[in-house]
Amino acid sequence: DYVYGDYSLEFEVDGKKVGQTPQSPTLAPGCHVVKLSNPDLGKNERLKVEIRAGETRTVERTWR
Repeated sequence: DYVYGDYSLEFEVDGKKVGQTPQSPTLAPGCHVVKLSNPDLGKNERLKVEIRAGETRTVERTWR
């Protein structure tokens, strides 16, 4: 899995802080809640991501 954006984004997976983008965390198969935020831009977003065994997913955001 790969998470990135135009700006450095802080992110959490299932309520646990992972760090800042870009990053490639390894997630177990199943449904996960990803939270992306950038306090400087005043942006926050939560999304559900379904991961299947052997699958790679990319989450990309462009915030202006």
